[in-house]
Amino acid sequence: MKTRNRTICQTCRSRKIGCDGQKPACSQCIHTGRECSYPLDFIFITETTTQGSKDTTKQSKPKTNSSNDTSLCPRSQSNVPLALELLPKTPRNPVQDMVLLIMQSFMPEAELLTFSQNTQTQPRICGGWVEVLPMISIGGQGQALPSAISCLAASISSLRQNTYSGCSVSLEKYGSAMRLLKREIDQPRKEILSRDEVAAAIMCLTLTEAILPSSGTSWWRHVDGVGEWMRLWGPESFSLGARHKLFTGFRPLLVLKDFMSRKASFLSTEDWKRLPFESQQATAMQLLLSEASAIPTILELIDTLEHSPPSVSSFIAAQAIASLTTSYDNLQGWGEPLDADPSTCLFCWRTPSNSSWAWGGYNIWFPSVSAANLVMHLSGFPMYLVTGQSQQDVN
Repeated sequence: MKTRNRTICQTCRSRKIGCDGQKPACSQCIHTGRECSYPLDFIFITETTTQGSKDTTKQSKPKTNSSNDTSLCPRSQSNVPLALELLPKTPRNPVQDMVLLIMQSFMPEAELLTFSQNTQTQPRICGGWVEVLPMISIGGQGQALPSAISCLAASISSLRQNTYSGCSVSLEKYGSAMRLLKREIDQPRKEILSRDEVAAAIMCLTLTEAILPSSGTSWWRHVDGVGEWMRLWGPESFSLGARHKLFTGFRPLLVLKDFMSRKASFLSTEDWKRLPFESQQATAMQLLLSEASAIPTILELIDTLEHSPPSVSSFIAAQAIASLTTSYDNLQGWGEPLDADPSTCLFCWRTPSNSSWAWGGYNIWFPSVSAANLVMHLSGFPMYLVTGQSQQDVN
């Protein structure tokens, strides 16, 4: 009698293919769209020594996939992740593996296994756009995107391993990706096969800068590039498909940069708040960003007081106070998260705690990372308004 290897899933075992034993689902099942299942209990089987059994053993060695072998690639369920479904099944290539690493780093594990084309994924701050990386990277003609994907994957690996050598590799890849990106941007517009590729490449480099920053505001120049790409296409171009995913993924960083620079941008206009969501309902996080996008405009207005003549500054001050009050009241209208109903997406609760990191003697609990992101931003935006009010009073 012998026990089955519990690191091999039953799906791979029944098809006699190699299994890497990843949990909760092995890579083989993820890439082929099968349901991955590991044995829950020990199963005992009888070992025989017949010639037929030996022959079966010989035939059960893992087979190498070839471009003509389609028996390992059929869809067996309809809830295979859209992004993973778009990854080429055979042959494996380095870009495919790096895209998967990026997706695993920015997408919840459950969504990697269950979200499909018609399923609404949970809103995230800056990682939602990676869902369309497979779609954009497959069949692309430019070199900038694969290079930027390699750069981001290297920075993620370096962060996980915490090694100096990894940082050196990431910096080398970063320089190479920047040169290729500049080459593509410098081409005449008609020769650039995919502006979406260029935008995705810029976003990969933005996240690389966030992981391994070369300076405090080094990521700003990349965000400015993405913003210019969006502005040139217009808001109506981002209401459907991959473009909409790119917009909702890029938008948080653009708004954050507006806050840090205290400068208004095109995102504060009504068209950019409305048109991208005409076909796709805005999530609570996106609605909050629409509300908050007006705050940098107020901050920029306050900054002009210092250089304005007295005859004008009083008018600007009155306008700034009115705008601050309106924005603050609008944010307060979202309600108090601790008293909110779970259906509002603002729900959180607290439990007494003596821990040193407890807030006011309580631990705050959230039903999901998305809810936590929403509540934290909802708490942070009014602080900017209070700070702006204090600065305006000083001026």
